[in-house]
Amino acid sequence: MIFEDILERLLGVYTKGIFEDEILKAKVEFFERSIPSLEDDSSHFNLRMSQFLDWYLFTRKLTDIGLTPIEYGLQDRSFPRKDGDKELFKALLNSEHSIFEFIKIKNQDVTIRDLFTNKKITAKNSDITAGFHPDEYFSVRIIPYKDSFVFSRGFCFHPAEASKYLTKEVAALKKRTPEEREKLLLKFTRMKYKVDQYKHIQPKFIYTNESTFRA
Repeated sequence: MIFEDILERLLGVYTKGIFEDEILKAKVEFFERSIPSLEDDSSHFNLRMSQFLDWYLFTRKLTDIGLTPIEYGLQDRSFPRKDGDKELFKALLNSEHSIFEFIKIKNQDVTIRDLFTNKKITAKNSDITAGFHPDEYFSVRIIPYKDSFVFSRGFCFHPAEASKYLTKEVAALKKRTPEEREKLLLKFTRMKYKVDQYKHIQPKFIYTNESTFRA
């Protein structure tokens, strides 16, 4: 991924040293009321860590700074810069986090539909083409780059049984603030964690605003 290096540098700076307590607090916030221990769930460790790190870099504002690590990295003079970073920062700052419906794959081009805006988006020559299913909605961040889009690594695929609930919740929130949208997407992610945790419970009893198993 074209953004892998700059994201690794951001993590290297804003998770260590004076930011060690910051990343620990962020983990508590992100995994609140979901799986008690991320490390104990080895089967989903890498994916959930990607989801968390995406949230930490793109969404969560650093304490006492009031900016996300990506926003702060752009103006932090101590951040280790490379040629071409300005263009990459601009793309990262214009990323969109949403929930999508898979449409099709043609060669390496992945076409999806944003459930919030109803717009179709094509990630051309994508390095991620596996895992998509027409009956399963998924949330992820898409990053505009040149004449296309790039997927971040923090995918969250929801079971097909949840599609009706997700559609209803998105429709009710279409005119809300970006902060409210992020809160809703995090709620969906926690629901998926519950599905994986309570395999004996049908997803329809977790993807609901009434069940005792809801996130």
